[in-house]
Amino acid sequence: MKKFRFLVLAMLLVLSMALFTGCSKVKEPTLEEVEEALRDEGYLPEDEEDSDKDDEDADKDDETSDEESTEDESSDEESKKDDKVEWSVTIDKNKLNDDKDKATVDCTLTVKEGSMETITEFEVTFKLRDDKTWKCKDVEPGDSETKLIEGISDDLAKELLEETSFSIDSENAYLYSEDVTSITLGEHENDLENMQDVVTVTVTGESGVRIFEFDVKVTFYYDQYDEWGDGWYISTKEVLDGAKVDYAEGYKLDASPENVIEMITAEDAYESVYFLGTYYDFYSEDVEITDMEVGDYELDGSSWIEIPCSWTVKSGDIILEMEADLEFYFNGEEWEYDWMYNDIVTSWSADIIGTWKGVDEDYGNVTIEIPDELNEDGDLFATVTIATKDNGTYSYYAEVYDYYAADGSIDLYFEEWITMPKDGDEYAYVNYDGTIVDGVWAGDYSWDNYEFTKSDASTPDEPVEEEPVEDEPGDAPVEEEATVEEEATEE
Repeated sequence: MKKFRFLVLAMLLVLSMALFTGCSKVKEPTLEEVEEALRDEGYLPEDEEDSDKDDEDADKDDETSDEESTEDESSDEESKKDDKVEWSVTIDKNKLNDDKDKATVDCTLTVKEGSMETITEFEVTFKLRDDKTWKCKDVEPGDSETKLIEGISDDLAKELLEETSFSIDSENAYLYSEDVTSITLGEHENDLENMQDVVTVTVTGESGVRIFEFDVKVTFYYDQYDEWGDGWYISTKEVLDGAKVDYAEGYKLDASPENVIEMITAEDAYESVYFLGTYYDFYSEDVEITDMEVGDYELDGSSWIEIPCSWTVKSGDIILEMEADLEFYFNGEEWEYDWMYNDIVTSWSADIIGTWKGVDEDYGNVTIEIPDELNEDGDLFATVTIATKDNGTYSYYAEVYDYYAADGSIDLYFEEWITMPKDGDEYAYVNYDGTIVDGVWAGDYSWDNYEFTKSDASTPDEPVEEEPVEDEPGDAPVEEEATVEEEATEE
């Protein structure tokens, strides 16, 4: 019996010693203790579990808020994804000293913020408290490396692009951020070493009178040292060839021939063509615009459109064939005609072309030849030949000026001599200012004693300049002079 008691006591002693030995064994610092040490030294953010739980409770209390508010909050959360900080700690080596009262932990902290990742090595030293728990004595950072691990996210890229503007054409087409209607991202071309991400995106938008669709090559870069904070920014935007620019529905210019004529002949257009010293106003009742042809034109994305056109101007007996570039402007509500440039008269015709003959009672027989060709400056010069009894035949060039076909008014102004009168009178020319009515060219004033009619004879070649004929007194005059003499005899 005593032996049995001894055995029982011995077993209890062994068990007690084993239990004591097990309880006194020192465990190495845990991962949680290492994380707490890093957090206390500011290398880890504060524990946000409680804060997150409070936020979740608050969200539950706000479930009665309206749907629009919920959508806004969801959108805000989506836009903040790239700002979220993620971290992890791994223990690489955990070592106790011989006395089991100190511990040295080698660990690695990985922090991911947005597209960047920072890996830092640490050596954490602990000392064992009396209650057998570890207290951090020192945190020593070691090697650290920061690198870009991924390109920009689609959500952030769109957010940045929606806040920017695009120049489709350096002079005219500009799309502001508020005018963008959609952005579609293509493939990413990451250049992580240079902290760049190149993305080709398709942008559509509508601005004023224009609608746009174009591809733009966008280079994003990650800046770690920007004064506004680390993160992604837009470096360059290159609009690629092939941009489609059109005018929005309801804003397109009606460039039909009928509408173009209506616009350039409007009373407030004040447009006209200058020809032979006279302005033919398109809006005048005496002028008719016909045969309008509208040429090809390209949209340039602006509120101005330039269109090459050709048309016919008719007034009285004159017909002008014209070409010009017409510019139209969108004033914010509608298109209106702006101005005309590069205008030329390509051909013309009028009843004044040809040979006019008649008598100027103060000078003699008169022949006026009006050609159909203008000089290089667009001026028209007639050849005036006067045959008199005393001065023989002489001629000069006179500019056809102030010819207005609607009322038949016509002026001839002396330009230069071809052959001078025999007496050398340099003032023997006449400026024939008159009006053509029913085929008769007559003076406008009582002292004008001339009248000319159109001859059926063909227009002769331009006279060749020659020296005045030196006729002796009493010599037989030329044919025209004889006519004058005969008429004088008859009178």
